[in-house]
Amino acid sequence: MIYIRSCLIGVLTLFYSHFTLANIGYTPDELKALAKLEQQIASQAPSLQTQQDIETQQQTSTQFIDHARQQAIQWQEKLTPSSLRGITNIPTPTENPNAAPTGVMVFVSLTMPESSLKALLKQSEVWQVPLVIRGVLPYGFTATANTIQSLLQTNEKKPINSGFAISPEWFQTFNIQEVPTFVAVKPGRCLPKQACSESDYDIVKGNVSLPDALEHLAKGDNPDVVRQVLQRRKQ
Repeated sequence: MIYIRSCLIGVLTLFYSHFTLANIGYTPDELKALAKLEQQIASQAPSLQTQQDIETQQQTSTQFIDHARQQAIQWQEKLTPSSLRGITNIPTPTENPNAAPTGVMVFVSLTMPESSLKALLKQSEVWQVPLVIRGVLPYGFTATANTIQSLLQTNEKKPINSGFAISPEWFQTFNIQEVPTFVAVKPGRCLPKQACSESDYDIVKGNVSLPDALEHLAKGDNPDVVRQVLQRRKQ
């Protein structure tokens, strides 16, 4: 009776297994292939010694990483400027006093007509107002320098005593979208690491001469700075 019951349970189990696998769509051939694949995977499993070697390598790698991190922290602390003072000559960084836009500036581009640039260069020499460009030409510094040099040359023996300042930061500070643009900055405003709003400067846009732009700027909220520039013409 016990034997018959065991056989019956085995048959029911086998029947249930086939019924369940049939429900998920496996054919007998697929089941055989899966069983064979399982045997292959089991036979290819790493040995106990290999598994132990892998675990040992993982532990060693973790210890090495922790040690490297500790060494990096120690060297980082040793390489601070304060700890190197007296060993190496590291100057204390200071801000460039000329990095802040001050007074009156003229924003231009080297792609403007040559006649307009030459006229503004001559006017900037008289009123001592810098011309500012965003950056170098696409062909590089040499091409930019040659272009500037040709603009400073005149039919007279003496070249124009003026030049250009390169400052993409100033273009961004004053949101310069067109050239030429004339800007008069209020004293103590728009300094480095300081917010700069439209109320901190006066601006004139358009293809006008520097004297005409100065007259318009003198009527704005920042006349004192402009008057200082106008006084230079009389000197």
